[in-house]
Amino acid sequence: MATCSAELVWQTVAFLHQIEAALVGRAWQSLQNTPETRQEGFIRRADYRCGYLSFNFEEKKMKNVLLATTAIALTAGYAAADVSYSASAKLSYGNFGEEFQAGAAGVQGVEGTTNVGTAGTGYAYSNTFDFVVSGSGEAGGVAYSGSMTIDETTPGNALGAFSMSSNGLSYTYDANDLGGLVGDTAATSLEESEGDWKIAYAANGLSIGLEVKDNDGNGTASDTINTVSVGYTMGAMSVSYDADDQATQNYDAKVTYTMGGTVLSAGTDEIESHYVGITTTVGGMALTARSETDGNTAADTAENELSISYTMGALTIAYAKDTGDVGKYGDEAETLTTLTYDLGGVTLVAKGNDQEETEVSAAFSF
Repeated sequence: MATCSAELVWQTVAFLHQIEAALVGRAWQSLQNTPETRQEGFIRRADYRCGYLSFNFEEKKMKNVLLATTAIALTAGYAAADVSYSASAKLSYGNFGEEFQAGAAGVQGVEGTTNVGTAGTGYAYSNTFDFVVSGSGEAGGVAYSGSMTIDETTPGNALGAFSMSSNGLSYTYDANDLGGLVGDTAATSLEESEGDWKIAYAANGLSIGLEVKDNDGNGTASDTINTVSVGYTMGAMSVSYDADDQATQNYDAKVTYTMGGTVLSAGTDEIESHYVGITTTVGGMALTARSETDGNTAADTAENELSISYTMGALTIAYAKDTGDVGKYGDEAETLTTLTYDLGGVTLVAKGNDQEETEVSAAFSF
């Protein structure tokens, strides 16, 4: 260990103090030359003692400084939330029926069953109006969001999903309106369960999650369905699997492969209803096709789906056919033809289906 005399140490300290005093003197001269400090009474004097520089401020000026620094201290680390509002209205005329709504009025959709909805009862006018409030923010490293929809009818009022997330871990609550934990699309979905809340974690291409569905909301074990899911993405390929804990277990296994604007998909489920599908976009044309085999239940039959659309500026022409929707009404009918003209804040739509139902409408956004 190196040693040195006490006298040498004190000489070194004194030399450093001289350098420090010189630097502080230069700083004091620069401060005096600024327009603010040239004002009379702003700084009365400055003292330097053994490495400490002290200023004697005018009392009033000092109060202003303290108020400013206090405000900065109180707001440091506080994250302001973003709140947005949107409204939409629609006026329509026609005899279009209503598609089946899973979960509406306490009715749950069941995979492999036929829910035909409600047929149109004659040509009539109808109108709707929705007001949506949504908010999001971040505090302490936790991001959060929520929303609320106010509808013209009481049953239409609804709260959107409430979510919190941090470092890949997320929690979501949305009574009776949760889909799969692993990313999915309507065209390839075999999800039949809804959920009340879910917790998931995603990192490095891996996602795992737990979804809990409570049928009647009383929290009893007999009415609660737990679904565990896992997914993994390897470049252009994604695979996922989820299964629940019912006595007759439901599960879904899926794989997708993305090539630019084209997505290939395949999957199966607990009733061995296998499917393959493709979704692609070329210029203004979008195409989705899906073929599903006959499952091992009497209610489930083979079906084919095809939808194609072409967009030319503001005009979009679309046609969709689903052989599994025979006998259904409204937008869920077996075939649906739609013409859409988007004017920005106003969207004009004309549509018809194989049930001889037609409708024209004008939708407005505010």
